[in-house]
Amino acid sequence: MPTRRFPLREHIAKRSAGLVLLLLAGMTTLALPCSNAWAQGTLPAVRRNNNLGNRAPGPSQSLQGNALPRPLPDAPPSRFPLTVLTQPLLIAPTASILRTRIEALKKKPDLAEPVVLRLNTLEPAPILEQLAKQGLAEKLLTREGNKLRSDFRSTILPRVKEGRLSLEVRDLVWIDLQKLSATIAQNSIKPSLMLKEWELALANSETRAELEDHFGQAFKAMAQDVEKSLLASNEPGSLQIPLELFLPRHVRTVLGRYSPLRGRNCFATALGFNDPRVELMDNINLVREDGHHAAMINNDEFAQALWLGYRELEPVEILEGLKYGDVIAFLDRTEGDSYTGLKHAAVHVAADVYLHKPSKSASTPIEFTRWTNMVRIWGGLARELDYKVYRRLPSGSLRQRNSQIAIEKIFWSQ
Repeated sequence: MPTRRFPLREHIAKRSAGLVLLLLAGMTTLALPCSNAWAQGTLPAVRRNNNLGNRAPGPSQSLQGNALPRPLPDAPPSRFPLTVLTQPLLIAPTASILRTRIEALKKKPDLAEPVVLRLNTLEPAPILEQLAKQGLAEKLLTREGNKLRSDFRSTILPRVKEGRLSLEVRDLVWIDLQKLSATIAQNSIKPSLMLKEWELALANSETRAELEDHFGQAFKAMAQDVEKSLLASNEPGSLQIPLELFLPRHVRTVLGRYSPLRGRNCFATALGFNDPRVELMDNINLVREDGHHAAMINNDEFAQALWLGYRELEPVEILEGLKYGDVIAFLDRTEGDSYTGLKHAAVHVAADVYLHKPSKSASTPIEFTRWTNMVRIWGGLARELDYKVYRRLPSGSLRQRNSQIAIEKIFWSQ
């Protein structure tokens, strides 16, 4: 099979100098699946758009057009031996994050991403009732109501473009950030284990060995950490264990949280699961992208990290089951063997539960998701969706090898 090599120094020179505009434009377009999301809230009488992270793309986003749908890849098996339960969960940015994000439009305009509301109506009353601070909506029923509506029409509505309102710093005067948070909340999932099943598994030597195989070297410390968390829990009588307790501590602290700035994306999140400071590694995060936080990792840099610290699983190994921390790289097979075909990345946690960040947008948090959610989204954004699985090298380090030859060693053979 033909393979394609990408000399690192030549590649960086082209990106830095901006000489190959067509290549850069192509890379920007190909990065859209992991980078093109809006901060959208929905106002009354509209189907609420609160599922940015786990919804299928609309027709305008699909690359397949009217072509017949291609079969999407089935979920690979997992070595995790226990049952994982999932419950629906709403995730929303805090009022503090929203304030920081809106204020960043003035303080850090190069990195800021506006909060954009999709309006279903241009009438001030329903908008103020849903989003205005306490007292303003009530004033609509008083003598001041006419003036309030008039002021809203003259100062807010002229900024509405194609039914969308981009919030600005001056909007902090009237908008209730708690209400705004509820408006732009997104659907996600909350996975958990049955406490009794977990306890029985630990007591059974065979099942315990399966858990040790799935979690690897992290199992012993993880089991102790879970036990401590359960003892300190505010719900001592709970029959379930949140799956988040099994995440690395540095991941647990950011689960469900939003960044006030645009930048961190799926590739950075997947690599950060095993290497928490990957965005600070100068042999991985090679180029700082204009208009993005340093936490952003591009598909070429992602491929670089995979070669340095991971190995690709063979099909027979995938059939034996994924392990905790395995990285799933979704790609478009029609891109050939180029790293530019990389579309999305996620980390396997347990059973049919993965950790990912849907996009580089400040509107999407790091969250749990299922396989079907991911392939439904990226299957609509790739002409022929496929995936590869990478496992962390036992003694691998993203800093150990010579970065100047790393890209040359990556083969995306079909």
